[in-house]
Amino acid sequence: MSSIPFSDVRARRRWKNFHGTVQSTRVDTYCTPDVPTKVPADAPPPLRRHMDAVRALVGEAFERRTSLRTVGSTWSMSSIIEPDRMILDPGRMSRMEPVLEAGMTDAYRGQRRRTGRSLVDVEGGATIASLNRRLGERRLALPTSGAGNGHRVAGCVATGTHGSAIHYGAVHDAVKAV
Repeated sequence: MSSIPFSDVRARRRWKNFHGTVQSTRVDTYCTPDVPTKVPADAPPPLRRHMDAVRALVGEAFERRTSLRTVGSTWSMSSIIEPDRMILDPGRMSRMEPVLEAGMTDAYRGQRRRTGRSLVDVEGGATIASLNRRLGERRLALPTSGAGNGHRVAGCVATGTHGSAIHYGAVHDAVKAV
């Protein structure tokens, strides 16, 4: 196994989803870098570390002739989530920051002033629970979040399956940019 920058690997004997309906044999689980509180001056920024790690993982999967799956909270009951031999755990990709006005278009800045809405930049590994907690600290909330709050943002957005209502769609409808 080659070295994956900014990552650590845990070998598991058996992988299964939350409900136990999907199980797999030996799977290597790669975790991207944790964001340290003190970063050396010459260290690349967190997004660059994540990108470098993912790029190396894709190369490793190609060399091993296997698929690389990203797992969410493992709540899905579909066998489509069953990994081959490599998993990327996005749990550390959970940064959340408010979007500054300088990062908005003039049109959105004007709309924001009229409506009072805020934008938050959220990485896909964040759980709905952690996102709701952080939004609550700012007196904000998701317009919908589905039946559970352990789902990861990327999974909710990718599957389009969580949180729809009569007058509002699912979680992916709260996304303004990717």
